[in-house]
Amino acid sequence: MYRWPQGRIVRLVCFALVLLVAIDLAINGAWRGFGTASEAVGAAATRQTIYGIIFTVLSVGVFAGGMWLVGFWKRSVDFLIDVDGEMGRVEWPTWPVLWKTTLVVAIVMVLLGLLIVGVDWLCQSFVSALNALGSGN
Repeated sequence: MYRWPQGRIVRLVCFALVLLVAIDLAINGAWRGFGTASEAVGAAATRQTIYGIIFTVLSVGVFAGGMWLVGFWKRSVDFLIDVDGEMGRVEWPTWPVLWKTTLVVAIVMVLLGLLIVGVDWLCQSFVSALNALGSGN
């Protein structure tokens, strides 16, 4: 592997995510909505087998490609090593600061939601008024 000891934590997380995506693709792609192979008969069983083979090959390809990107491609490995180095320099907030900023974000989200609802109501009222004028009522 290219420069393995460096950026080990970020790279292991990326390896785990690649594995998770490959497993999800294999399981959900091959069997979601098709039932089990024992329930299918005839053409449905053949179709399900073909889907299973296709999604298995895709998941192995995703896994192999992801492992190559995270473990051997120099540009992506250097990027992950840089990310790992930057994470060590991050100043993480204390609990009171985190609580206050979370509260500010929640309040702003509520205010923006109310603003969107208000603008939507005004636009709907305007269009309804225009429709009433156009229909002659």
